[in-house]
Amino acid sequence: MYIYESHIQDLLNIGRAIIVPIEIGDQFGRFVEGLPWGANGSGLNWARIDGLRKELPSSSGVILSEWLSGTNINNDSYVVFWFSFGEPCIACETQFAMYNVDHAFWKAPGRRYLFGLNIRDGEFIPEYSHFAEYDGANELIFCVAGYRG
Repeated sequence: MYIYESHIQDLLNIGRAIIVPIEIGDQFGRFVEGLPWGANGSGLNWARIDGLRKELPSSSGVILSEWLSGTNINNDSYVVFWFSFGEPCIACETQFAMYNVDHAFWKAPGRRYLFGLNIRDGEFIPEYSHFAEYDGANELIFCVAGYRG
């Protein structure tokens, strides 16, 4: 399980990440399965989803913050890093998460997905339509307006 990797455990131990229940992650997985996929299966078909692309390593903090303001996930308190079905996810505060996407997904091969989350009165309120795809190298693509199908 990815959350037992030492770099994820470090984030949990210093209070920069929290564990999100498997059920929330599995619901997101089903949501992602229902999105339009590329013909070769190498990720989502962004020609059919309104997306905003950003190369992470070249982004300064100010540029990244300005860019993030154009996405729905900017309105969410947390970003959830989804690893796979049947596994818990981790969530980090949105700004911290955006600066640590590559770190969070380290050792998780292939395209990775994340989504927004709010916590009110101790209840997790996932925002599945506030999602993004990470290519595992340096490109992050956010759904701009949410996707309803």
